Amino acid sequence: RDASMLSFEGSRIQGIALQYLPYERVEHEVTTLDAQPSSPGSLRSSLAATEAKLTIVDDSQNLLRFSQVLQLITDGGSYYVY
Repeated sequence: RDASMLSFEGSRIQGIALQYLPYERVEHEVTTLDAQPSSPGSLRSSLAATEAKLTIVDDSQNLLRFSQVLQLITDGGSYYVY
């Protein structure tokens, strides 16, 4: 979505640019995922907090751990990352 945004290595990436992160191959394993509603009323949204491991980033075999918080907004019968 045009309004979707990600902070990535000190940079803010918004909209269509999210599809073009500088990696070709990434494998990950989510180790924890917690979610809860984040707004009352007609706008339904959730906050999701994850911890995960990146096991392959391009040609590197180094294990990288990360955490991320996402705000998910409903759109019809699905969600998108805001």
